[in-house]
Amino acid sequence: MSGSGSSVQVQSVDALIAVKSGLIKFGEESLAVVTGMDMQMRRAWNWLDREMPAFWQSHIKRLEFEYSEAKNSLFRKRLQAQGTDHAAYDTAEKELVRKLEKKLEIARAKLEQIRRWRTQFERAADEYNARVRGLRDHVEGGIERDVEQLDRMVLAIQAYSALKVPTSSVVAPLTPAHVSTNESEKES
Repeated sequence: MSGSGSSVQVQSVDALIAVKSGLIKFGEESLAVVTGMDMQMRRAWNWLDREMPAFWQSHIKRLEFEYSEAKNSLFRKRLQAQGTDHAAYDTAEKELVRKLEKKLEIARAKLEQIRRWRTQFERAADEYNARVRGLRDHVEGGIERDVEQLDRMVLAIQAYSALKVPTSSVVAPLTPAHVSTNESEKES
């Protein structure tokens, strides 16, 4: 309040406007972050749920075919060598079968690992969503209500500060003489 008594100076309106601006910026940035995280989670889920299982299943089928072909080749080689001293000539085929068995074992383990990661990811995603739900709800609707409340506060303060102090009827302060006169009038 100013010393003259004829006007009101409220300086907090600028602070409320700054808070409103900061709140709007916070809401926009928070929504962008939450939306970005949601998109990243969907991409990760798609990778774990579709892309990687499809890749490893396809890879396993291809390896199973190669393994079957290698075993057939080894069998043919052994048939050709039956009854001769050429049994040592199937070393390359045996090695190929062994390598393909190892690759198949690794590929099947990778597919199983992807399945375990998927389960872990589901739990982590549920926990994340539970923790972020309040922020997401507030950012999607609560901040708008907060901004409206700040707007009403600013308007109320501006309306209050626009009021003029009445100057036409100055009331004289009461003195003890006025009080005693009024009391004696009441008694009569």
